[in-house]
Amino acid sequence: MNITDELVRLSKLHQEGALNAEEFAQAKRRLLDSPENPSPSESDRTLAEAANRYVTLEMVKVTVALGLGIGLIIVIFFSVVVPAMNKSAMIIGR
Repeated sequence: MNITDELVRLSKLHQEGALNAEEFAQAKRRLLDSPENPSPSESDRTLAEAANRYVTLEMVKVTVALGLGIGLIIVIFFSVVVPAMNKSAMIIGR
């Protein structure tokens, strides 16, 4: 029986009144602390931390690229489009 099934069984016993709150807490703690359910190893934590760093780095890269793209659009707009609009306005206004 896996840990999830065992937790469900304990929960049902508690709900049915076969275990009081203290007995349920003790049984659950024994189950979670058993050697069959070891805590995540150092390599698992390290892998998770590396994955988090990677995702964070990717988010930063996307944010920077988006900022640069918007900045480039603004520069092009004010250096090309606005002067062209001013020239056409001058030609029409003659």
